[in-house]
Amino acid sequence: MSPPKKSIKDHDIISNEIMNGKSSVEKMMLELDRIRKLQVKEAMQARIWKMGEDLNALHREEQSKEERLAREKAAEALRQETAFLAKLRHEEHLAATRHQQLNLQHEQSTKRINEMLKDMEKKQREAEEKKSEEKKQREAEEKKSEEKKQHLKQLLNRIYESQMSFRAKYQQISDATKSCKDRQALVPALMEQVVKLRSLCEAMEQMVKRCKVGEIREDDAEKSSSLVGELDSILNILQEEVDKINARPDQVTQADSNSSQVKPLPQNSSESDPQREVTEQPQVSEQQRPSGVEKLEENASLPKTSALDRISDELKDCVDPESLKMYINLQNNLKAFEKSYEALFTDDRWKKFRIDCQKAVSTPVNAISPISSAHMMDKLLRLRQLLTGQPVDIGNSRVTSSAHPSGIAYCKNLLAKKLVKQGEQTVSSKPDAAFAIAAVVVALWNEFPDFGLLLVAHFHKECPYLVPFYIPQRGGQSDEEYYKALGYRYLDDGTVEKQDKFLKRMSGIMRLYAAILVTKQMRQYQNNPHPHGVANGWRWMAATLNLDPQPDICASLLFDFLEVAGNGMAAHYKSQFQKLLYITCKEYYPRLKEVTPAGSGGPVSRLQEFLQKTLRNGGFIPPPEALISQPLG
Repeated sequence: MSPPKKSIKDHDIISNEIMNGKSSVEKMMLELDRIRKLQVKEAMQARIWKMGEDLNALHREEQSKEERLAREKAAEALRQETAFLAKLRHEEHLAATRHQQLNLQHEQSTKRINEMLKDMEKKQREAEEKKSEEKKQREAEEKKSEEKKQHLKQLLNRIYESQMSFRAKYQQISDATKSCKDRQALVPALMEQVVKLRSLCEAMEQMVKRCKVGEIREDDAEKSSSLVGELDSILNILQEEVDKINARPDQVTQADSNSSQVKPLPQNSSESDPQREVTEQPQVSEQQRPSGVEKLEENASLPKTSALDRISDELKDCVDPESLKMYINLQNNLKAFEKSYEALFTDDRWKKFRIDCQKAVSTPVNAISPISSAHMMDKLLRLRQLLTGQPVDIGNSRVTSSAHPSGIAYCKNLLAKKLVKQGEQTVSSKPDAAFAIAAVVVALWNEFPDFGLLLVAHFHKECPYLVPFYIPQRGGQSDEEYYKALGYRYLDDGTVEKQDKFLKRMSGIMRLYAAILVTKQMRQYQNNPHPHGVANGWRWMAATLNLDPQPDICASLLFDFLEVAGNGMAAHYKSQFQKLLYITCKEYYPRLKEVTPAGSGGPVSRLQEFLQKTLRNGGFIPPPEALISQPLG
């Protein structure tokens, strides 16, 4: 269809007529109307033609779309068919593979079952063989057990015979002691043997305890016989000494014995004046007496001889006679005790044992602190186990002090020495630590009186001012030997330690010693007398006031003693202690100030300030802040 064409000629004619004015208005209007209709018709025809063209284009487009959809549908069908075929081929391949796997598994299962059957048959044969072998072993073990029982029975019989012999000889020693006409003359010989005697008793006791629980060792029978032999040697030595003493002409010994007894310290608030009657020392309790030797005191006085009297007279400005006797007795006891375990150091096979014992002592002692009562009890129990011969764990190993006959004695002396070292090393830097250590010391002292005697001996050895003993320099004695005797340390370069270092160490030792005096007993020992109570503090302070003071050290130790034990002393001695303080202020302090060199008045100033404050408070000394108020255990 072609679009309608306009009659341009007609239009031109009309226009010309209008322009020329040849038609009327009416005629013109009609003509214009006709022209408009004609234009509308032409427009309608053009539109209809355009719509026809659009319709034809849509028809052609629809046909093209249907053809494209048909082609896509055919392609999709072909793709699906191809995928289906590929899936079928894949499933066929999987099925074939699975079939092969099943066949392989079947073959493997069949092979495994056959192997299991063979293994079961083999194990059955082995079980039968093992059962037969176990039967033979059981019969052999039963036979061996029976032989062991018989052997242990023989060992027990031998140990029992040794124990009976030990008891008999022990009784003979007691009888020999009782039969001595002058027991005081027998004291030196007994002091030399008492430590070894105690060590033998403890070794036999530990052996009997092990036998009771079935822990019998192969060498116990030999050891028990050896103990009896050593005890027999002691018996022979003491019997010879008793025979010698009894063979002498009768001497009046009772007067000497009475003269060596110490006047008891005041125990109440009576008004007896203690000003110069201050050389007393406390009586030794029954717990401190070695078993088997009746009424022999371990700190018994030495027999009075002209030599001893002469020494006491020469040293009267350095130490009072009673303190000197106590000092000599304790040091002799220490030497005898150390000699009792010399065999432990002569055999290199016991080197590891000695090292383990040192660790078993050092580890709990270094850990003692006032953290809690449970913490201190733990350390106490470990030390108690060590001193009673029970096994003690040290790291990944274990040590039993009774493994060697002298092991317990070695550990006791080692512990005493270590605790005194704690005073100069730990307490000197941390004064509050003194009371925790003292609580453990007092608890052990109750159970092991010989340990307490060793401890005091080490206190005196490290700090002779605790006796008090102001050791003079002997003729021919070097300065180094003299200063070491006083407790000074020498450095690697050969020079003596500075005075402030020395005073600090001595202060730590005194604070620990004073803390022991005022520490309360454990609950289980509260009905027993204190093993080393305030009576020893009275003795020390009184003896110190009776001697001429020494520069620095006396003021320092007196201040430490009063600060730690002053409250306990005042509570026990009441008005008598107030008199002792009065003597300190009015008589001793002026003498102390006179011997103090210019420029070194620190200790004296501290003591002066403390005494002035105490007097202002009416003689009241407050208890130490770190004092453990509740008894341990």
